[in-house]
This record gives sequence, C-alpha cells and structure tokens, in this order.
Amino acid sequence: MEIESERLILRDFKESDLEDLQEIFGDRETMRFCEPLYSLKQTEEFLQNFCISGRKAFAVEEKMNGKMLGYLLFKPFSSEQDNVFEIGWWINHNYWRKGYAYEGVTRLIECAFEQLGVDEIVAETLDNDKSGALMRKLGFDLYKIGRKASQDNDGNWCDVFWYKLSSQH
Repeated sequence: MEIESERLILRDFKESDLEDLQEIFGDRETMRFCEPLYSLKQTEEFLQNFCISGRKAFAVEEKMNGKMLGYLLFKPFSSEQDNVFEIGWWINHNYWRKGYAYEGVTRLIECAFEQLGVDEIVAETLDNDKSGALMRKLGFDLYKIGRKASQDNDGNWCDVFWYKLSSQH
C-alpha cells in the first residue's frame, strides 16, 4: 500500500532503507523517549522482521529527493480488538520542525478511517510536551496515564500518556 500527501510518500519498507532507518534508530535525540539506541545489526533485524515481513510500519519518504526520513508504526493494537490500531512516529531529527510528522500521520489516519475501516487509533508517549502536543493537534484525546510506568533511556521512571482517536471524532 502506498499513500501520498503533498510532500511525502508513505510506502512499504525495502531492504535499501537500512541506512536511513539506522540514522533514526541510532540517533540519541530521536530515540530519547523510545528505546535504547539500535546497533546496525538490530536495525537490520527490525527492518526485516517487523517492517518488511511483519508489515507493521510505513516508511516516510520525501517526494522531492527520495530520502526515507521517517518510520510510521501502524499495527493492530491487540488481537481482541479487530478495528483498533496503534500508531507511532519517528522522524529523522534532521527533519524535525518541518511538519512532516503531522502531514504523514494526518494522511495515514485519513486512509485508516476512510479506506481500511479502522474504528479507533491509539498512541502512547513518554514525552507529553512535544509528542503529546502533536497528538492533541491531530485530534487525539488523552484517555489514560500510567504513572511511573516506564523508564526513559537514562533510567528515570516516567509516566506513559495514552491517547486515542475515534473514527467519529
């Protein structure tokens, strides 16, 4: 499946995305609120098993230059809820503050509700300032806070903020 927006193409991952994906997963600032940095081998395994074989994410490609600048998680949230999906985004930090996350996620949400029959989309973050602000801008509502439920990459216990967006928003 391929989805286009004004500046982006959301597409299936391919093996040639490894270097660009490593730029994201190997960057401390990008991964600060997510997971520890990935080695090249970990990124290669993730790309193959989760992205290519598992088809649980979209590559975010800039139309103008063909650069794969982001990763959009999009997968069923649980086996008990057929039409509830989880979404998440990681954009190469060299491309932050240009509206790419908003543009790509907005387009993916539109397709999810209009073409795929998704009823609800959920997202989580440890960074309720930046990511939470984007979720609210996208129309998501905060529905749960897990107090001290996760650790950041420095070992500090943090709250996890859960947001949801319904197709009837």
